[in-house]
Amino acid sequence: MTVVILDGYTTNPGDLSWDSISQLAPCTVWDRTAPADVIPRLGDAEIALTNKTLLGVHTVAAVGRAFGMSILVNRRSAQGPIPEGGEFVDLDRLFQESDVVSLHCPLTPQTAELVDATRLAQMKPTAYLINTARGPLVQESHLLDALQAGRLAGAGLDVLSVEPPAPDHPLLRAPKCVITPHIARATRTARHRLIA
Repeated sequence: MTVVILDGYTTNPGDLSWDSISQLAPCTVWDRTAPADVIPRLGDAEIALTNKTLLGVHTVAAVGRAFGMSILVNRRSAQGPIPEGGEFVDLDRLFQESDVVSLHCPLTPQTAELVDATRLAQMKPTAYLINTARGPLVQESHLLDALQAGRLAGAGLDVLSVEPPAPDHPLLRAPKCVITPHIARATRTARHRLIA
């Protein structure tokens, strides 16, 4: 297993150690990575860590292709460019066929609670849900139910419906759910927890 960290300076500008990660696997740390350098720097890495918050659909698709994934895309309109090798599909097919569903849409009245019990039930039990967009896109109690019942392989959330979450927020203790701190990760203590 190899690890590539694409934007290490944001998490660790030099005041922390990467030892906890490099003890797990060979690790390459890039202080900063321009969008054009993402794919070349990933190389044959098996794990990629980045602080990029503005990864567009084309960059996300390129990362997916680098890992051998087929790319299914859905957006409000079928018009406009589709990432290279991607296929525009309806939401039903996207949720039914995807191994990883990664949300990158704005919060609008149409997208609020887009991922609810119905959508989660469409997902494979081996699939992962990633939300780096807006917390209210996901009906959190429905996601909790799916995780607790083992109907989903896992979830990676960079956003929640309320931030910061209350200490007793149920997703903080949900099985197979990783929540990153979004904005709060800037303190030294938070950054240390991220890499320790």
